[in-house]
Parts: sequence; structure tokens; C-alpha cells
Amino acid sequence: MDDMKLNNKQLREEYNYFEAHRDELSKQYPNLYLIIQNKQVLFALNTLSEAIDKVSEQGLQEGSYLLQFSDKSGKGFVCTYRSPAIPTTSSTSPTQRTWQP
Repeated sequence: MDDMKLNNKQLREEYNYFEAHRDELSKQYPNLYLIIQNKQVLFALNTLSEAIDKVSEQGLQEGSYLLQFSDKSGKGFVCTYRSPAIPTTSSTSPTQRTWQP
């Protein structure tokens, strides 16, 4: 299995974990950006910029983690960023952005 398929499968598993625990996570981490890997929250950060910096600092491989906003209402939204490089605060736009309300 190539890396992209593996990453897509792992990312899907991380998202399924988030969905299954959305209510609990939204109470524990209201309005924070979560970095989830191996079905556990590694970091909870205040801003998207802090979360992206943390991913870069930790050297997490693209597709091996989920960066997800945990809305305190539990409804939230999904935001997927894909780029050959992790965007930083100086980067204006990744190659693809997907928003789902």
C-alpha cells in the first residue's frame, strides 16, 4: 500500500475517532484546535497558527494526524488542508482548502 493510501486511511480513522467523541471533546476542549494522532488528543491549542506551528515543531507527517477545531457547541465544522509543505504563519494559502459546514 502506498503512503498516500495509508495516510488517507489513518486520517479517516482519526476523524472517525473525533466524530465518535465529539461531544466529550467539545466539553473537555471548548473552542480549541486539537491535534489528534493514534486516536488521542496530543495537543489542544488556542489558534490555528499555534496548532500549525506545533505540527511543524513536532515533525508530524502529513496525513498521520488530524488538526480539528473543537467547537464548544459540539456542532463544529470540518476544515481540511493539503499541501506538500505544512503552511506556516507566513504562508498565505495551501494548495487545497475544503470547508464543510
